[in-house]
Amino acid sequence: MSKYDEIVKERNQLKADNQKLRLSNARMFGELYRIGHEFPQLEARCAAARAGEGSK
Repeated sequence: MSKYDEIVKERNQLKADNQKLRLSNARMFGELYRIGHEFPQLEARCAAARAGEGSK
């Protein structure tokens, strides 16, 4: 394999790795977005449950 072929192969591998990282970051931010929207509802449910326990 020529030096050029090795460099092209390495470049293609780096491109593939970069694409995987981008997808991983997109998934992570998607999860953070989802959690951020669910968190206030969960907080309200926990507060309601705590208030219910106190009235027993």
